[in-house]
Amino acid sequence: MKVVFGFSNFVGHYKPLNDDFFDLAKLAVKSAKKYYSTKIYCDTISLNLFNENGITFDEVIIIDEFIINFTDNYEYNTNQYSISKIYAMMHETEPYILMDFDVVLMEKLESTHSITYGQPEEIFETEHISLNQLTWAYDSYITPFNTHMKKYFNEEQVNGFNWSTYPSFCVLMVKIPNFVSAVFKEIIGLIPKEEIFNIPPTLLEQFIFHQYVIKNKVDFGFFTPHIYKDYSSNFDAVGVISQKFVHLHVNLKDVRKNIDHLANII
Repeated sequence: MKVVFGFSNFVGHYKPLNDDFFDLAKLAVKSAKKYYSTKIYCDTISLNLFNENGITFDEVIIIDEFIINFTDNYEYNTNQYSISKIYAMMHETEPYILMDFDVVLMEKLESTHSITYGQPEEIFETEHISLNQLTWAYDSYITPFNTHMKKYFNEEQVNGFNWSTYPSFCVLMVKIPNFVSAVFKEIIGLIPKEEIFNIPPTLLEQFIFHQYVIKNKVDFGFFTPHIYKDYSSNFDAVGVISQKFVHLHVNLKDVRKNIDHLANII
């Protein structure tokens, strides 16, 4: 089992590529190397940035040609930041863990499932649904699906979708890489590439893939039953160390304090 990263240096990336980003990424890779070998799929520009910031990997796959051919005249001016991770999942042939650069492992990951997601965001199975949760679901998934993707699936398929669970790929353990590869090759082959850049990455990369998992009755689970936690106000709690992993967002108010705290642990 190895940890696989994917990154593309697209213009307009929603995460600022600043010192906080690279310091957190360095911790993510360092934590992964404690338990696994590491591999990255990226473009040359991204690899140079990682090298300049002291972040190295055991194996590197450069995907410049794929990105250039895929983007055509877009000149990297897109926020489809999932494309490098999708490429990785299309080409990996042995079991792996896909991991984001804002995730720091606290222990070696174990799972009995064929597919194990980092965490679920299950908003429609709770007793109380807030307006913000409804707005998030509609803005991130339902409206973009109806606008850009519904035409590529028949009515029976759409009716079979599960709109209550939104899995997070912040961490993804894959024990059946051939299935995952086949699904993403089908998705990329189904949707015209000019349309892909209009689709939120979480919808394209996570939600649609999960519908194939459900349809094919693939065994799946989650590493943690809890939605992402904001550690900014209580990061020194013992509970942080007891987590399987810590998922931080670079744009948190106190992210620097959190990064420094993690640096003392990892």
